[in-house]
Amino acid sequence: MYMHGAKWLTYETGGPKGADDPYGNPYGNPSPCFRKKFEARGGVERAALDVSAVGVFKAYLNGEAVAGDYMSPGWTDYSKRIPLYTFDATDKIRARNAVAIVAGDGWAVGKLPPAMLRCAYFEKIEVCARLIIDYRDGKRDVIVTDLDWEAAATEIRRSDIFSGEYVDKRLSLPGFALYGGGSEGWGKPSLNHVKAYFSAPDLSEFLDRARVAPTVVKRMLPGKFLHKTADGKFIYDFGQNFTGVVRAELNGDRGATLVFRHGEVLNPDGTLYTANLRRVEATDTVILAGGGAEEFRPLFTFHGFRYAEVAVQGKAEILSVRGEAMYSDLRETGAFSCSDPLVNQLYSNLVWGQRSNFLNLPTDCPQRDERLGWSGDAQIFCGTAMFNMDCRDFYRKYLTDIRDAQLGAGAAPCFAPAPFCRGRLRAGMKAAAGWSDVITILPYEYYLMYGDKAAVKENLEAAKGQVRYYAGVSENYVPRLLCNYGDWLGTEKTDTDLVAVCYFALSAKLCAKLCRIAGDGDADIYEKLYADIREAFRSEFIGKDGAARSDTQTAYLLPYAFGLTGADETRPRLLAAIARQNDRLSTGFLGVKYLLPVLCELGESALAYKLLTNTDYPSWLYSVVNGATTMWERWDGYTDERGVQNPDMNSFNHYAYGSCGEWMYKYCLGINPVEGAPGFKKVLFRPFIDPGGKITRAEGCYQSVNGAVKASWRADSAGAFLYETEVADGIEPLYDFGGYKSAERRGEGAFLLKVW
Repeated sequence: MYMHGAKWLTYETGGPKGADDPYGNPYGNPSPCFRKKFEARGGVERAALDVSAVGVFKAYLNGEAVAGDYMSPGWTDYSKRIPLYTFDATDKIRARNAVAIVAGDGWAVGKLPPAMLRCAYFEKIEVCARLIIDYRDGKRDVIVTDLDWEAAATEIRRSDIFSGEYVDKRLSLPGFALYGGGSEGWGKPSLNHVKAYFSAPDLSEFLDRARVAPTVVKRMLPGKFLHKTADGKFIYDFGQNFTGVVRAELNGDRGATLVFRHGEVLNPDGTLYTANLRRVEATDTVILAGGGAEEFRPLFTFHGFRYAEVAVQGKAEILSVRGEAMYSDLRETGAFSCSDPLVNQLYSNLVWGQRSNFLNLPTDCPQRDERLGWSGDAQIFCGTAMFNMDCRDFYRKYLTDIRDAQLGAGAAPCFAPAPFCRGRLRAGMKAAAGWSDVITILPYEYYLMYGDKAAVKENLEAAKGQVRYYAGVSENYVPRLLCNYGDWLGTEKTDTDLVAVCYFALSAKLCAKLCRIAGDGDADIYEKLYADIREAFRSEFIGKDGAARSDTQTAYLLPYAFGLTGADETRPRLLAAIARQNDRLSTGFLGVKYLLPVLCELGESALAYKLLTNTDYPSWLYSVVNGATTMWERWDGYTDERGVQNPDMNSFNHYAYGSCGEWMYKYCLGINPVEGAPGFKKVLFRPFIDPGGKITRAEGCYQSVNGAVKASWRADSAGAFLYETEVADGIEPLYDFGGYKSAERRGEGAFLLKVW
């Protein structure tokens, strides 16, 4: 996409840093600002500002931010596409104007995992912009980035997503986005001469309309002062683990410095715990200009944290602090609550896990030196995510990232975007069962929830490529993979070959479904392949006595959920595997999604609710009773006996185990999409109510693309429950109460259900 006449501008604010000597120069240069002053006529009909950057940007017009976005244009594989955002500027045009764009290192120029080197894609920041003003008389003005613009170094002396931001208020540019702003310190930018680590004769050919809503501040969290540490630092608690920044109002002498550090938990002595951040500094620094109250809010970074530590150097006071929770501007579409307050907190935790990790792409965690779009986490959580929020554009963008990073052999990567690592190699370019299958699972789940065939058609060839890859590396239908995470972080180890062949079967099965949805003629091929895999699986992994290899909970959950085994053979073995764990779960990232649904399908709803409401380790509620406000990466992220788990891999904000949210909607409430009428043109109400009394009431809703769907139930008498439903006009309700002794209609959408 070309913006005719617009040039890519850069500005030297310092010498090379991080490109040739990444370890010796871990920080970047001051953030540049690009400015253009212009005059406009009266009678503006419409004004639109197109902006993109190699790096991240914040755009201003006449002294105000053009929009509430942060970290735009986000992260993609910049060697294939650079997002372009368009902002409505109609109400901001005056007779005399100034447009300004401040830019930071971001993902394109700053550090990127796993190597944590700077300049993975580009050596320096660049910006490109076009302002189009349409007048009511039919005439048009177009202002584009060119050498007539001005440029200057800003008070942001360095910025990085992982290191944080360093701001010197003494170096601010007065009126930087005003027509009457001063000229001191301003110079001239240069045209596109920035080195890219890929073939890029003209970056405009990589411009692509942004595919996801911008990152914005969605919630404000007041900071509560807790205490002052022995070494004089102030500790604040925001009451919630989240992703964002601290906005502070400060007052102090000129040159006084305040250093903000961020962490998820505190040490026993009340100091900030940061060991689990690994190579991340997560530190924001501000030097005050003095002369009165000053506001500090970093522009070009974000942190995952609940607590902030503030160190004051010099004479200064902290007037107020608040946390600004940032994530993609997605509309929340689901709600769930029940009679158990701990389960309600679990639901809140999984929603906050999604909020924290849906910043431009579905990341694994927001705090440490990772923050990558891990595909295994994404596929296991996508059903929950699409109930919680409207993820249509968000997942379409992520699927584009997956396709952009797809291996030459056809396999989807373990995470996307796959960092370019300065042109020498791409990280994450490996296939893994349960991770690579995102390219078959997500398009199908997307179609069920939204009824959009376009997403299926866009990803069908990539899905076929994944199945072909599996077939090409398989021996007797068992994929031999270089990377096989298996049932990641389960308390019992499940045979990784069993996991791999199960996902090979699932991807073949879903590929057949995707072909039929798209009208592609290859569906029969993939259905035959699925049947062959099923036969080979049973021969290789299921013994004559019905025991699965490794005999774990996941070893029974995946085959049954994917149609490889039947109910009669699965039920006794799965129940025995659970009993061996004293009626506690042992599943990891992959198995956990299917634990509660499979138990319900096997007629063991009471056991499902027992596992859900268990508070002993390992369980969902173990983290809740230990004060969690988001999902933990590990079941044992913290224990009373050992304290905090090994910091090498211990995130307190990972959403994978929150995949139980899908069960809350589909099984507890009974709200299900219908494959033959996707997007909730029809809804199947099929609840699995708790017969054991652990939960006595549940209610919730989902705002589908075709309207609202609501469901609730409560104990009416011994062994009977009143189940009530409501749907928007145009949605056809279907009911399945086959698991109940009787279902007596009590009104429009209301039934008295009696359990056996």
